[in-house]
Amino acid sequence: MAQMTPEVSKLLERALTLSVEEQEALADSLISNLGGKVDEGVQAAWEAEIGKRIAELDSGKAKTTSWGEVRRRNLAKLPHAYPSGYDGGRPAFCALAKGGISQPSTS
Repeated sequence: MAQMTPEVSKLLERALTLSVEEQEALADSLISNLGGKVDEGVQAAWEAEIGKRIAELDSGKAKTTSWGEVRRRNLAKLPHAYPSGYDGGRPAFCALAKGGISQPSTS
């Protein structure tokens, strides 16, 4: 990865003062203008890893887990993020301003 010059550091500092939407637009524009420059070693490593994972799935060697099980395990790790009695339907949102947890309004 290239080192940041003082000029680039100043640009980054200015970019970080932008709104999230502006930062997203800037990042998208910068990435689009890289001209498809890809580190060939990284690309080859990802292709090899993808091939290995597909082969493991096809052979039955890889153990898979259903989305429902993954979701259940992750929600169990975050009991404070959902109100008691949460049924797994629509997501709960934390009402930080009120210091509590609330569901989005249905009206």
